[in-house]
Amino acid sequence: MRFGLVLHGIDEEQPLRGLVAQAQAAEAAGFDLIWVDEDRSSEAIPPADRALGTGPPGRGTSGSSGAVTGGGSGSGGTGLPDALAVACALAPHTAAMSVGACCRAGVVHPAYLAEQSAVADLVLGGRLILGLRPAPGTEALLAEVVDLLGAAHASVPFRHEGAQWTMPGALEGNRFGVTEAVAVTPVPAQLELPIWLAGAAEAVTEAAATRAVGLVGDDSEGAAILAERWGVIQRALGPAVQRLRRVARRAVPVGTGGGPDLDRLRERLADDQRRWRMDTVLLDLPPGADLAWTEELVTAVARQVRPRLAMAALPPGLVEHWQTTGHHAAAGGGSTETAGGGGSTETAAGGGSTETAAGGGSTETAGGGGSTETAGGGGSTETAGGGGSTETAAGGGSTDTTHQRSTNA
Repeated sequence: MRFGLVLHGIDEEQPLRGLVAQAQAAEAAGFDLIWVDEDRSSEAIPPADRALGTGPPGRGTSGSSGAVTGGGSGSGGTGLPDALAVACALAPHTAAMSVGACCRAGVVHPAYLAEQSAVADLVLGGRLILGLRPAPGTEALLAEVVDLLGAAHASVPFRHEGAQWTMPGALEGNRFGVTEAVAVTPVPAQLELPIWLAGAAEAVTEAAATRAVGLVGDDSEGAAILAERWGVIQRALGPAVQRLRRVARRAVPVGTGGGPDLDRLRERLADDQRRWRMDTVLLDLPPGADLAWTEELVTAVARQVRPRLAMAALPPGLVEHWQTTGHHAAAGGGSTETAGGGGSTETAAGGGSTETAAGGGSTETAGGGGSTETAGGGGSTETAGGGGSTETAAGGGSTDTTHQRSTNA
């Protein structure tokens, strides 16, 4: 299963700084993507404005600004009105993970959205996933928006005559530059820009099924509902449905101690995986979660949740080994020490420190940020993730660092 983190505005004074910190924490923990969702609190777009597709690119007709405001969770908005602008701002602060930007569809002319999403994909070096959530009252337009985006991103001149939009416009009185086809520039960095549709409306399911694009379930939709929706898509697409990712947002439950309730989270994800084959989850932070809480979550998910969902069954004895050694019991920042020789110690996610006091032991750090020391001779020390420091104090030891990530953000 692939893991993503839904970003929220956690720093009111410097919103971008908080978003960058969340994104970098997710990437350091090995998450596959981050997700930026535009604020969904806007009212339905007036019919006249829907017909014209008015409003500046990337914004609603209400004229909302691009400032990042408060947080949210579940299926609510994340307070990020311009998802593509935020995605571009995060580009230099992330290296390899995909960046999903979920935009309100039906608010502006799809040609604007095609241009903006292409620019964002170029800025991100081909890492953009374009999400589309129909604005209230525009659900019936979603399929045509997908059609226009596909034509615009194909890098060849095209003509579109749909129920809502016509390209070229052939406006009355336009006597100059009349053409039978139009090309939208630039084109995305990716040959095929992924499109995921969000929202619980029947029109969203129908558009996903007839246009063969992804579907993102909301947290409010249980496994039974999403199994039914994906059944509709599978019946329409047949074997071709396998090329689509099955995605849902899931709110992270809070335990009695105030931290993430990993057992409840793992049980819900396993149920989704079993009942409708969910293969990608977007984790939604609870209201009030700060950066420290976020870092604890992503580290714990990497250590305790992801391994259990990645395989049909864990190797015999592995869970007991974790329970006995405590290597996977604590979220970030824990330390593990082996006082005697011959033992092996592994730290699966970043932030922990591992020490072997006597010779002969092997020590491996699989995630970034940890420090590893071997005080006695003969031990081998390997750091598989970036950013860690490795020291061998006595002779005979071998030290390998397979990936060192730059500390420059």
